[in-house]
Amino acid sequence: MEVQPRRSTHFGIDLGTGATCIYPLLCCASQVEIEDHNIAGSSWKWLASEVDPISCSMAFENVKANGSESRIQVVQVQPTSTQQKQIGTTAHDDSDSMVEDATTFTIQKGPLRCILEALPKQSQPQGMVDVIMTNPPFHEPDATLENQPVRAGDQRAKTTITQSEGCYPGGEVQFLVDTLVDAIQLTKHPTLQVMPRATVLPTKIQPNLTARWYASMFGKKTSWTQVSRILAYMLGPARIQATEFGPGNLTRWFLAWTFARPNPRSPLAIYHSKHQSNTTSKEPMLSFQVTLEDVTERAQGVIQGVVDRVMSCFTSFPGFEFIATRVGEQGNGTTASMGVNIQEKTPTVEEWDSGLLPRAILEALQYRGISFMHFLPSEGHFLVDVTVSASSNDTTATVQLHGYAHSHFGRKVLDKIAAHAQADICRTSRRWRRIVKRQMEGRLQYEQYQPMGT
Repeated sequence: MEVQPRRSTHFGIDLGTGATCIYPLLCCASQVEIEDHNIAGSSWKWLASEVDPISCSMAFENVKANGSESRIQVVQVQPTSTQQKQIGTTAHDDSDSMVEDATTFTIQKGPLRCILEALPKQSQPQGMVDVIMTNPPFHEPDATLENQPVRAGDQRAKTTITQSEGCYPGGEVQFLVDTLVDAIQLTKHPTLQVMPRATVLPTKIQPNLTARWYASMFGKKTSWTQVSRILAYMLGPARIQATEFGPGNLTRWFLAWTFARPNPRSPLAIYHSKHQSNTTSKEPMLSFQVTLEDVTERAQGVIQGVVDRVMSCFTSFPGFEFIATRVGEQGNGTTASMGVNIQEKTPTVEEWDSGLLPRAILEALQYRGISFMHFLPSEGHFLVDVTVSASSNDTTATVQLHGYAHSHFGRKVLDKIAAHAQADICRTSRRWRRIVKRQMEGRLQYEQYQPMGT
């Protein structure tokens, strides 16, 4: 089935739906409220996978009991490559769980590939789906799910979760890593312009499936934190949404991410220094006042004089080549403002850090020819908006800097800007004191050697 973007029908994939198939059923309810928008449940279609045959049968019966057979398809899948390793199944069997090409890269079969391979080719979703989600097993296989403590009062077991529902080799982190590897192998997205090294992947599935959003629930905060760091490094903060469900007797954590090109000024990418609260508030990274005491600077107006300082500061910033672009001036008669946009002249080329990515993800990225730079917006690792405002006939202007970081490197650059920009623009730093001193000495020498009467 070809899944077209911007259609009236929404399409989702649930990896490991469980015996209840609860999330597809909730989305197919008569009316679904998502982000303050009411969406008719009939507009959703779901593909749900389950590895356990008993749970799969119960999920199908649950879908049937709710009259949703036409909108939800439950598919029983084979174990992933990780699960097959755990149970000792050979990797090179008829399931094609792992395939090696000429570069000896091993193609792993994760949860997403499992559901595609369980379907006939003509029934496999292609193109862009709305969401691929999972509520993964929280525990490793050695976790004991039997003989759990009973509830106080009715003496019921605290959980009726089965081994297949509750356990996965490596826990929820490994489940998400396997899912992410699948997503990297399968995605065919405009932001990934480079062609894979092999024009045809040596697998049954070709790269023609991606989602607007990938989403997962987490049962452990440590897992949530670990996967968040992986995604933040790989995709940048503007592509990730995270939240916590609680408080109460049970707390769960949620994470969503996307391959879509981010807005360079996304609230998720707002930079906050170590001294600021780590929120998405629009508080500027720097805010200070500049007083022009030099008569020459004041002659052209306080705003223009301070903007000239901003331009000079960033075009000569030590260790970096920045582009400083003036933007339009605004005013209402009593106050006026002017902006300057700052970005790298040429984005610094960064390579993947093998210490910050799991090996399977790193190999998948390298196999597809996806570099670190592919996930950056066109503006590069960071962007800074500078606003200079002042009242009419005033000699003091207010300068505000708003920063947006799209990578770890971009954050490091903004750390340096936050540490040095104010002193440079106010001309109080040691570097600017030396520059001003040389300018004054040059001016005095010029005046000293001027012929009398000129």
